[in-house]
Formats: sequence, structure tokens, C-alpha cells
Amino acid sequence: MIRQQNLTLNNKVYEVTPSLLNSWLYLYHCYEGQEIKAKEDFLNALNRIKTPTTDAQQAGIDFENKCYAGIVDSENETIIKIIKDGTYQMSAKKLIKVGNLNILLYGRFDCVKGDTIYDIKKSLGSYYTSGKYFYTAQQSIYLELLPQARRMIYLFNDKNGETHEEQYNRQDVIPAQNLVKNFIDDLKLQNLYDLFLEKWEVKDYEL
Repeated sequence: MIRQQNLTLNNKVYEVTPSLLNSWLYLYHCYEGQEIKAKEDFLNALNRIKTPTTDAQQAGIDFENKCYAGIVDSENETIIKIIKDGTYQMSAKKLIKVGNLNILLYGRFDCVKGDTIYDIKKSLGSYYTSGKYFYTAQQSIYLELLPQARRMIYLFNDKNGETHEEQYNRQDVIPAQNLVKNFIDDLKLQNLYDLFLEKWEVKDYEL
């Protein structure tokens, strides 16, 4: 209880989401030739510029909604069996301390079932490759947000409609605090730290 009180002594709070961190991580792990686009996407995310939903993104949203609704077809039958009786689209927030900053983590889980977080992915144009989600932030943030969860599993449905599982156990994932610290340190190196403070302050957060 004392630790939580100490976290909130500073009256400014800054939000960090998995999507923001993912756009930053992609700067360093994008496909060759995609560096300029990756930088552009990251700066849009940092500036909180909304971009139109792409056809691929909409297909992913539609696919997830069918899974939640239990509408079975040849592509999603495996996923529906896995997530059946789970809790869908649950969100969570948590305040952590990173350096001298109060950081508010936020995430929305596709499905929580027992001690496992499931995240559903759909691709219209690619196959599965091992370690596909290694350089993403969701497992670090989600497992921090849900202390009772022991693991996170990505359910990736590829262009052929086949489902693949990629599992990350808590003990094998970089802690969220370390990941956010790396992000903040890199923003300072890129002279983008002040922009983050400006755009991501949570002004209506009640301490």
C-alpha cells in the first residue's frame, strides 16, 4: 500500500499503450526497405494522429467479432473451441513507476480464460513464421496488467485459414517496466521525449 502511494506523489501521469510500443519496436525490427514507412507510422502514433482503418485491419476486426459471437466457419472453428467460455474484450489499467514518471499502462484482452490471455490475429496475405510476435509489446504489457495470468498465447489465423499458436510464459517475457524504460530512453536519444510528454499526458487522471 505504501508503494502505491509513493507512485502517485508526482501529479502528472503519462499513458503508454501496446500499440504505441509496437510502432516503436517496429522501427528496429521492420522488413528491409520499410524503414521510412516504419518511422512515419511511429511518428503518427507518437503524435496520436488517427489513420483510416485498412482493409486488412477491418478483416481482422470482423474475424475477431465472428469468434466472439461463436459464428463457426472453416477458418475460425479451432479458435472458437479454444476461447469458448472465456471472458472477451476485458480491459485493464495499471499505474507503474518508470524513472521519475508515473506511467499508466492500458490494454484490452481479446480473451482471458483461466490463467491464459489469448490474442487473436488474422492475416489475409501471410503465412505463420516461428517467433512472429517476439518483438511485440503485448505480452509484456498484458501480463503486467493481469497478475493472475501465467502466459499469453497468440492465435494466428493465416492466409489459408489455418490457426497457429505462439506462447509466451511470464518468466520468459521482458518486464513491462524495463520495456517502457527502454522506450523512454530511446525517445530521449531521438529528441522525441518532450513530444511524448506533451501528447501522452493523462490530464483527467484522478490520483
